[in-house]
Amino acid sequence: MSRLTAHLRRRVEWQARHIALAVIGGALVLMGLGFIISALWLLIAREISPLAASTSLGLLFLGAGLVVFVLRARSPQPRVAPAEAHLRDAARRDRLYRPEGEFPALLEAFLFGVTTYLQMKNRRRARKEPARKNEE
Repeated sequence: MSRLTAHLRRRVEWQARHIALAVIGGALVLMGLGFIISALWLLIAREISPLAASTSLGLLFLGAGLVVFVLRARSPQPRVAPAEAHLRDAARRDRLYRPEGEFPALLEAFLFGVTTYLQMKNRRRARKEPARKNEE
């Protein structure tokens, strides 16, 4: 197995373990929250009334949900450059893939083809840009 696939395999295993532990932790937190809510409801129902307990806990959760919606609306959607922009930038700097034999032959041929295409596309674009500037 090559270095790249071994590295990817380790990252995927780590990510899977990370997600599994987060799901288990989240489930345990929700179970604990359920018990705390039921104990709070019993306390309010015994001291005041069941109607007051249900109303107060309902308003509490409604307020918490509205706060979450406000926080969600305040965070802007991240702007991510398209993948093509990164490849174009790398092609301009002549830092694209160069076959060295570390990947399977079919993958190397594909990467070499993509590199050649991007270099040709950038050359065409570079020829068109001065013509546009002269027209203006």
